[in-house]
Amino acid sequence: MVGHVLRVMGVVLMGAVISSSAAQECPPGTVHGQTPHDPNAPWQVGLSELSQEILRYDDFFLSPASVCDVHWWGLLAHDPGNGLQDCVDSEPVFRIAFHADVEGHPGEALCAYEVVPTITHTGLLYGRNELLYFSVDELAPCCPVSAGWVSIMGMGDPGCWFYWMTSPEGNGLSYREYGYPVFEEFDLSFCLTEDTGPPLGACCAPDGSCAVTAELECVGVWQGPGTSCEPNPCPQPTGACCFPAGQCQVLEEAECLSGGGIWQGPGVPCEPDPCPPVPGACCFPDGQCQVLLEVDCLAAYGGWRGEGTSCEPNPCAPSCLDWDQVSATGPTPPRSAFALAFDERRGVTVLFGGFDGSQPRNDLWEWDGHAWTRRQVSGSVPPARFAHAMTYDRGLGRVVVFGGMGVAGSLGDTWLWDGVAGTWTEVTGDGPAPRIGAAMAYDAAGHDVLLFGGYDGEGFRADTWVFSSGMWIRLNATGPRGRAYHALALSEVDRRVVLFGGAWEEGTLGDTWLWNGSAWQPAAGGPAPRASHGLAGDARGGVVLFGGEAGELSGGAAYPAMLDDLWYWDGSAWQPGPRGPGARAAVGMAFDGVRKVTVLHGGYDAGALGPLSDTWELDAAAPEFALLPKPRTACLGDRAVFTVQATGSGPLTYQWYRNGQPLVSGGNIAGATAAALRIDPVLAGDAGEYHVKVADVCGVVASPKVALTVPAATQITRPPADATTLEGRGARFTVTALGADLQYVWLKDGQPLSDGGRIAGTATRVLSIADARLADAGSYTVRVTGACGEVGSTPATLTVRGDTDRDGVADDEDNCPQVANPDQRDSDDDGVGDACDGCPADPDKIEPGACGCGVPDADADGDGVPDCVDNCPTKRNADQLDADDDGIGDACDDDQSGRPEPTADSAFIRGLIDLLRQRESEDVDHVRQVVNDALGLLHGLSGTDGAPTTPTDGDGQEPGQSEQPSPAAGLCPATSALMLSLSALGALGSRPRGHGRRRSS
Repeated sequence: MVGHVLRVMGVVLMGAVISSSAAQECPPGTVHGQTPHDPNAPWQVGLSELSQEILRYDDFFLSPASVCDVHWWGLLAHDPGNGLQDCVDSEPVFRIAFHADVEGHPGEALCAYEVVPTITHTGLLYGRNELLYFSVDELAPCCPVSAGWVSIMGMGDPGCWFYWMTSPEGNGLSYREYGYPVFEEFDLSFCLTEDTGPPLGACCAPDGSCAVTAELECVGVWQGPGTSCEPNPCPQPTGACCFPAGQCQVLEEAECLSGGGIWQGPGVPCEPDPCPPVPGACCFPDGQCQVLLEVDCLAAYGGWRGEGTSCEPNPCAPSCLDWDQVSATGPTPPRSAFALAFDERRGVTVLFGGFDGSQPRNDLWEWDGHAWTRRQVSGSVPPARFAHAMTYDRGLGRVVVFGGMGVAGSLGDTWLWDGVAGTWTEVTGDGPAPRIGAAMAYDAAGHDVLLFGGYDGEGFRADTWVFSSGMWIRLNATGPRGRAYHALALSEVDRRVVLFGGAWEEGTLGDTWLWNGSAWQPAAGGPAPRASHGLAGDARGGVVLFGGEAGELSGGAAYPAMLDDLWYWDGSAWQPGPRGPGARAAVGMAFDGVRKVTVLHGGYDAGALGPLSDTWELDAAAPEFALLPKPRTACLGDRAVFTVQATGSGPLTYQWYRNGQPLVSGGNIAGATAAALRIDPVLAGDAGEYHVKVADVCGVVASPKVALTVPAATQITRPPADATTLEGRGARFTVTALGADLQYVWLKDGQPLSDGGRIAGTATRVLSIADARLADAGSYTVRVTGACGEVGSTPATLTVRGDTDRDGVADDEDNCPQVANPDQRDSDDDGVGDACDGCPADPDKIEPGACGCGVPDADADGDGVPDCVDNCPTKRNADQLDADDDGIGDACDDDQSGRPEPTADSAFIRGLIDLLRQRESEDVDHVRQVVNDALGLLHGLSGTDGAPTTPTDGDGQEPGQSEQPSPAAGLCPATSALMLSLSALGALGSRPRGHGRRRSS
């Protein structure tokens, strides 16, 4: 039977796989695509062949379309015994049909085709078979379908079958007809492509607009098939461009708008002038807005937002800037036309030179935020000057001074001030020509110092220079007209250098230009024209402008008017600010980046008797905290609240952060954007650092970070363990617990303990007992209380073993419990220590007794008198009577029996006594001889049954007829008894001594 589905798992023939991602992608214009499995992943193929009467379907869903192209993947192989073998179909004909869906099953065919597809070899091997890509690019006619089933069936060579490759994409469902219909849990790989119609391309209209259309639909110039409108390939028309200052130029629209102009339309000329004045929004320091013409706005010291701008919504914001006079006196003598720069390396504001009313100066002063200090300088010093340019070079870490007016005329020298070493260094080499009234600023975009303009004695300069790596370079840049006594400053918010105003042949200027690191660009609107004004960075990241002089600078009887207005450049427009210091010109201004304030000093006021010497600072009026959040500790499940109070300009907004990430209200978090942040209930993940940012129209201020500590629930990780100690020794119990603010209470047998006497540590994790007593034995527990709960330990038992003699050995193990003997020495190994043993070398005795150490206190006759002192050890004679006082008790004394040889008998008895007492005497040898003779005689007289027998003679015959008496007949009965007893006593006396036995005393 032919297999319906061949399954191949794992990676096969890895070395033969050719990587070709394009061979597995649907073509452009595909409206439904299911690409084949990768050969390195599990895959399947399903037979779909007319000759085998097997037909497969897969479902599809798409927006209403007209399907004109079909693409699919599969193998051509025959199947001898379920092992696919590649084959070549000489007539690769396929039947493709689109079927309606009927209750989830393929219905009737909506469109059916017999096609000969284009076959592309992918080079991808699936097992040993190559994947083929089949394409039919033009179904005639296209089939209008939106959903249903597609079937693809091989109809060519009946010996070369089509196996449809599966796909990892789709809904995991296909359909098969083979004898009976069945659903299968896999998808098949195919692509359906919509009719795309004629080729499209970019079409350029006369007005420069671009649209992608077919060539026949293009009203204009068609750019060719496949061309795009991004970027726009169409030539742009030109027209009049009106700039804020009233100039008109014929430009393309994009060029006009990028330069800040207003384009008047294609083909509009500049003659006659199409740029009449147009009113716009005018902003005032308090945030109010009025629609005025530019000239009227500037006359009212407002900030003009540009032609056609509106006050709805209000584009004006409060200036949020605040002046403070910080010193009434400064460098002496007072001066004007000096220069200020902030030394970032040392954090001080540097003042150099100036005109004191009679002559130029070359002294150097520093402002640290509290007082002015004159610096002592080592080595050479620049010549005295005023109206010079000065700024701080971040790359060199030095203050750069150029030009100015000296005693003998204008200067063109360059000097570097090293505030750390306290020395000046002159820079040699070519540079700008000598001049006065030039302006310099550090350019963060170009990482160098930018210089523009000045007056060289012959005219107002419009040249642009950069001081880079210690040398001057002139740039080929066009932009502002020539001028002097203008000002430059770096705007950190947009990383551009701002140039404003200045003086030229016809008076003062009021234009604003921006340097982006490579070119000048004009900006619309701004303060009234002026010269000799101050310009510096400020705490909000922009640039502030103050004062200056307006009107004609020469040739008129009236002296130029002094100005006292403040302006703020926010990166896109000028905003007016509050007035503070009195009107003045030739001031010095610099931004203190450490303290975030703008420093203003001195200047000249026509109404004063000379140069001014006051010092002012300008900072941003951001919100201020009245109450800061405090650290919190909360247990799991409890509630934690952080509270802040702040004041500011207008409505305040709040944003709380945890570990630097903004919080959002929801879940257990409430008040993420309010003055009070509430966390209820507290979860383990809520622990961390919290802070809040408070903002108003003037700025943002951040609180210090405070911690929310979430201790673990109070728990005992290691309870106290059982302990055993000796009486008089110490004992201790230890507990290990987790939690915050832990407190301990130790208990014995359920009763709380307190420190005192021998007990210590009852309120700590270690309980100590000194000089333990038997009464200290018992059950010990500890109760641990923390910020997050209370828990008690399991009991621990203290066992106290008795040690009466305090020698460190428990009584039940001590071989001498009443006398201290820590070494437990026991020389005779009898279980009693030497310290308590009266006979330490005698294992059988611990006291000498009647017989002394080494001699047993035996009592052979059981009369209560030890043998060693018994005068008759073989017979009971508790009375120890010895009538003749010869040392032999009457019970054993033969001298009283009348028997012969009493002397010998007595000697024998005495020897026996001495022997039993284990003492040597002169009679011991005699006793031993008698004992030996007696033992031999008893042996001869005793038969096997114990009765006396007659000894045989030497040849074994019985000498019965002689009736000769036994040698024992001559012995007295007492002697015979003693001889019999002697045998037992001899055995007793000569037995081996026992070892290791314990004896009671």
